[in-house]
Amino acid sequence: MILVTLALGLIVAGLLYLSMIWNFNYWRKRRVPGPKPKTFTGNYPNLYTMKRNMIYDLNDIYVEYKNKYDAVGIFSGRVPQLLVISPELAHRVFVTNFKNFHDNEMSKLTDEKSDFILSNNPFSLTGEKWKQRRADITPGLTNSRIKSVYPVTNKVCQQMTEWVKKQIRLGSPEGIHAKDLSLCFTSEMVTDCVLGLSAESFSDKPTPIKAHIKDLFNPHWTFLMLFALVNTFPSLGHLIKLRMVPHHVERFFLGLMATAVKSRKSQQATGRFQRTDFLDYLLQLGEKRNLDTRHLLAHTMTFLLDGFETVAAVLSHMLLLLGRDEVVQQRLREEILPHIQDESIPYDKLNDLPYLDACLNESIRLFPPGFMTSKLCTESIELPNKDGPHFTVDKGTVIVIPHSCHMMDEEYFPDPKAFNPKRFMEPDAAKTFRERGIFMGFGDGPRICLGMRFAQSQIKAAIVELVSQFNIKVNPKTRKDNLYDPSLFLASLNGGIWLDMDARQAKLAASISRKNLAVAYHRRSLEFAVNGDRFTWKKMILITLALGLTVTGLLYLSMIWNFNYWRKRRVPGPKPKIFTGNYPNLYTMKRNMIYDLNDIYKEYKNKYDAVGIFSGRVPQLLVVSPELAHRVFVTNFKNFQDNALSRLTDEKTDFLISNNPFSLSGERWKQRRADISPGMTSVRIKSVYPVTNKVCRQMTEWLKKQIRLGSPEGINANDFTRRFSSEMVTDCVLGLSSESFTDKPTPVMANVKDLVNLHWTVMALFALVNTFPSLSYLIKLRFVPHRVEQFFTELMATAVQSRKAQLGTGDFQRADFLDYLMQLGEKRNLDTRHLLAHTMVFLLDGLETVASVISHMLLSLGRNELVQERLREEILAHMQDGHIPFDKLNDLPYLDACLNESIRLFPPGFMTSKLCTEPIELPNKDGPNFTVEKGTVLVIPHYSHMMDEEYFPDPLAYKPERFMEPDAAKNLRDSGVFMAFGDGPRMCLGMRFATAQVKAAIVELISKFNVKVNPKTRKDNLLDPALILANLSGGVWLDMEVRQ
Repeated sequence: MILVTLALGLIVAGLLYLSMIWNFNYWRKRRVPGPKPKTFTGNYPNLYTMKRNMIYDLNDIYVEYKNKYDAVGIFSGRVPQLLVISPELAHRVFVTNFKNFHDNEMSKLTDEKSDFILSNNPFSLTGEKWKQRRADITPGLTNSRIKSVYPVTNKVCQQMTEWVKKQIRLGSPEGIHAKDLSLCFTSEMVTDCVLGLSAESFSDKPTPIKAHIKDLFNPHWTFLMLFALVNTFPSLGHLIKLRMVPHHVERFFLGLMATAVKSRKSQQATGRFQRTDFLDYLLQLGEKRNLDTRHLLAHTMTFLLDGFETVAAVLSHMLLLLGRDEVVQQRLREEILPHIQDESIPYDKLNDLPYLDACLNESIRLFPPGFMTSKLCTESIELPNKDGPHFTVDKGTVIVIPHSCHMMDEEYFPDPKAFNPKRFMEPDAAKTFRERGIFMGFGDGPRICLGMRFAQSQIKAAIVELVSQFNIKVNPKTRKDNLYDPSLFLASLNGGIWLDMDARQAKLAASISRKNLAVAYHRRSLEFAVNGDRFTWKKMILITLALGLTVTGLLYLSMIWNFNYWRKRRVPGPKPKIFTGNYPNLYTMKRNMIYDLNDIYKEYKNKYDAVGIFSGRVPQLLVVSPELAHRVFVTNFKNFQDNALSRLTDEKTDFLISNNPFSLSGERWKQRRADISPGMTSVRIKSVYPVTNKVCRQMTEWLKKQIRLGSPEGINANDFTRRFSSEMVTDCVLGLSSESFTDKPTPVMANVKDLVNLHWTVMALFALVNTFPSLSYLIKLRFVPHRVEQFFTELMATAVQSRKAQLGTGDFQRADFLDYLMQLGEKRNLDTRHLLAHTMVFLLDGLETVASVISHMLLSLGRNELVQERLREEILAHMQDGHIPFDKLNDLPYLDACLNESIRLFPPGFMTSKLCTEPIELPNKDGPNFTVEKGTVLVIPHYSHMMDEEYFPDPLAYKPERFMEPDAAKNLRDSGVFMAFGDGPRMCLGMRFATAQVKAAIVELISKFNVKVNPKTRKDNLLDPALILANLSGGVWLDMEVRQ
């Protein structure tokens, strides 16, 4: 169970690892340089740990490559992205080659069905729909319309001033939270300008409007989870579409929109109301375009979504920088105060304050609300790359433009960390910097921020109000550097901004009531709308859950995506389950897998010749009818000539297994069969029969010793039969003794056992490749450990050298298998390693299976005294000089019948997995004909056929009489219902050698001992659930007594 758990863990880990790294050669194949990515994080090492903001990771890459290339290839997790290094290329992306990059990455993540509001935002729209929306919104953001709502801005500014004064009177030692102040301002501004309503943001009891606006920027954990999943595996974007605006928020604003429209129409009907605000424009647009309430809301939400968080971020950081620099603050104040008229600055004068513009732009440079933009390549384009070769950007590639890196580059902005508004005091400085690609306050090109002027007017009005009314200082709680919060996608100061503000005594007339407008349309805030607050531990848990669900979702999808394989091919079959397919006990091991197959066999045997099943997620064809099984092995052998194991290994990984006939395919298998067959003739088996008799005598003496020791549990049949087969194979093949029946066996026996006892890593990799066959091209299994191969290579050299020395004396002659192998080696010029590969055929194929057949045959005989006695009578009648001559061994029909019946009950291989090597169309009884495609695995459940009451009445009973008719075993094999050693061209090459061993051992034991079953052995035939071979659960324990 531990090994299975480990195997399952490794399957999941291996799948996840391979899925994360398989695309890491993407940029290398396209000759685009870049840093080496890491598993899971790619080139964003702090993406999940959040030790520092991701922009610093990008800046490290930017600094490393800026003097060499215009762009480099990076990875977000496993997804390739193109990082734009040179500002000139950034300008090309936004302006010159706009047609190649006109969409934003966010456009892939949502659609109208999943999120009507978000998908109708200009940031998400693509192509003609974006152009139409831009044409709809632009007239609503003209200078004259922004001017028309300027009185609203002044009113909100007055409310903000009163709120700040109240906070000053409360006297918190931590000062005023600048972000909270700014969010109250923007929520009130946007609500009033767009809906003509008040959110009461500066009151103690704000309306539900403010709460629902905040909900737009507090995504549900499912949104975060799905965003992480789709961002890591973009192909899922075709299946999963994100919903950022919750249903309850959409319903609330739909109702609110209907109320606002109704209220405005009522006001207009009186003839006394006139206000050319954004709602007024939207109503005109609705009538012109025949828009319903939902589409009107979609236009409205453009203002709400884009004008809330980003404007608040810019405003709060501008207050921070002014609070840090009293000289700049005073100079700005001196510019503002002379322009105050009637308690405010006229709108037309607001844009004639160059130092205010400079302070705003410099603040955005240091704390850009969107420090990077992710664009989408919409049309392939070839680009130069400075010192590197030209390369092609494929359609669908994500292009990352790291604005913050350009704006913090000492080459373009000397002493870049300093707040120095003078940088922007030259005429058109911001425009010049933008056209060079080094300053992106509001983007550039056709998709430049539509709400830029509206956002600027809000920020300027708020700054004019606060700087003219208050002296601003930074509270000691605020950090002194500009370190970004590592958990936010907006550039926000880590730890937040806390200000100390005091009212200025030189009070201005009625304080500057500003018309602070709120729709700063900014890219990144929408793309990652995570709210301005720092991540709490709850959000960290959500991210962890999202990552866990990402892995789970990937595993789930990969496990079920192929479950319609057989249905598409019109092949019936049982419904598979995730992970196990149609082998429900494959991992729990509550019962042997053959019982799972037998349940399917019984359900479908009278309806179909074959049914479609799944091993985990891998389709297999379960052969139900024995006639079809015979076709697979014999009639249509050319279509099914290879075994499934042939895909799992190769010579480089495991030389010995890959050269075993069971693994070989095509011409190589034919050659190996031709090599081995002459070594398995009856004459050669007879020549080593004296060795068999010798080992039988050793076994008898060992058993007598065990009887004298008198263990109450009896004798472990599995143990002593393994000793027998180990000694037999070693002596016959290598001419050596493994001393298996002594207390100190040689290392030969231990290493032979290691061939059967696979390391847990092999089992884990076998489970992985068996579940995901495509991995077999990357992962090849090694069943024979290096040290075991090395041991037997040296032993082979020793055995050959020893045999040559023996032959050199002229007194030694033994036509055993080693003798044949040496002749083959000289004929084919084989080196020691290739000789060993031929040798291992005997060691691998002749150890465990022979031991299993002997132990279960003894079990069956021990349970049936009458059968045992009848067999003993047959054996004793043919004994000569204490043993049966080899020629007589095959003339014992009851012994043959007992052997075949034992194999029927406990087949060493209860199923065979074949590989379709050439497509073939097959009939399917009551179902339609179907085609078996090349590469399909076919499972032939021999156990089900051999335990079928239709073919073997009373199938659980041990009845050797079933095989007493002449050629019974052959006839049953030809009908496909009895497969002791397979059938057809790939029938077991060692069949005669194996049966000779088994018969000799049984003859020895039955003639020398009375065999009974120890009470420790179970009474039924339940197979061990943990083994591939058919072994009795709990083992076979025998009581044996020497016959007098």
